[in-house]
Amino acid sequence: MTAIIRLWHARPVTWAILLLVSIALTAGLRLVNLPAALMLGPMVAAIWVADMRPGLKLPRWLTALAQAILGCLIARSMTAPVLLELAPSWPALLGMNLLLTVLIMLLGFVAARLHWLPGTSAIWGMSPGGASAMVLLSEAYGGDKRLVALMQYLRVVAAALVVVLVGILFGQPHAGGATIVPGGPATSWLALGPPLAVLCTAALAGTATLAALLLGRQTLVIFVSVFGGIALQLAGWLRLEVPPLSVAAAFAIIGWHIGLSFTRAALLESARLLPRIALCILAILALSTGLALLFAEIMRIDFLTAYLALNPGGTDAVLVVAASVAVDLPLIMAMQISRIVLVVLLAPLFGRWAAAWHMTAMRKRDDDGDAEALAEDADTIG
Repeated sequence: MTAIIRLWHARPVTWAILLLVSIALTAGLRLVNLPAALMLGPMVAAIWVADMRPGLKLPRWLTALAQAILGCLIARSMTAPVLLELAPSWPALLGMNLLLTVLIMLLGFVAARLHWLPGTSAIWGMSPGGASAMVLLSEAYGGDKRLVALMQYLRVVAAALVVVLVGILFGQPHAGGATIVPGGPATSWLALGPPLAVLCTAALAGTATLAALLLGRQTLVIFVSVFGGIALQLAGWLRLEVPPLSVAAAFAIIGWHIGLSFTRAALLESARLLPRIALCILAILALSTGLALLFAEIMRIDFLTAYLALNPGGTDAVLVVAASVAVDLPLIMAMQISRIVLVVLLAPLFGRWAAAWHMTAMRKRDDDGDAEALAEDADTIG
């Protein structure tokens, strides 16, 4: 038994088990035509492995590369006619995203004022994106960084699961040649495509990965790969081609990245607060669902497209599902990318202001309490 336990804790064996369980789950999910099975199977496997074998982490460059491949896949579908069709909708897209971002941040502020969570943790934990930056900022402004990290990653996992569920309930698989994700019965997994196009795609993905790692900005991966790919294709300088096997690998790595952040230790440390954290996350998801219904009515689009466009989970997970079902992918991509920009610009500013205001109010309350205590002591002495 000791030998088996020792073998389980050997990292190569753990990675091998994760890979095998991921393949088995993915195969099972694909048999029932589940959207985003290529990501969901590995994500569930990673959650199980993270619970059994804590501390397992993917290298940052590998996660960034997987996101870059996803960005190239999205850029490949963004042709000139598609972009021209999308252009008149930009004011509505930005307005709805701004409304969602501000309302979610206000929810965090209200939760902090009601003392649902310690200090300013709710303000940073409920930010709809920028998880790593929010964790770092929370520590400087009176928040519990472990609690904020747990809230952020639970939000990503919950949103990813909900978005897959919504895809099952409301989505239809792409038909015929419209699909951009491999996985149909006729998929040739070992096909590479034109060598020059594959090399250009690899170079773009590598550049996006390097830019993100060197500059320390994870969001640059999606920005460089998507916008760089679109610009280069529109200029006629290159044609993007993403081999099916690399797409499957990228989706699996994204699933692992989400799943491995979900650890038992973090849950145990915050077990007492989990019901409140769950309610905060449910409030975010309910708000985004309500706004999606409004957005669908305003834009005259289907609910699934509107929901995926406004889903506050991880952008990569949303785009994986969007690429797997029949939705308006360019609109969803535009909404998700513009939300990243808004969160990066607004969340730190709003968070700093709200945290400072909250901490000032708390200090004032403590000072008032001390003054009352001194007055009572004086009355007693008198």
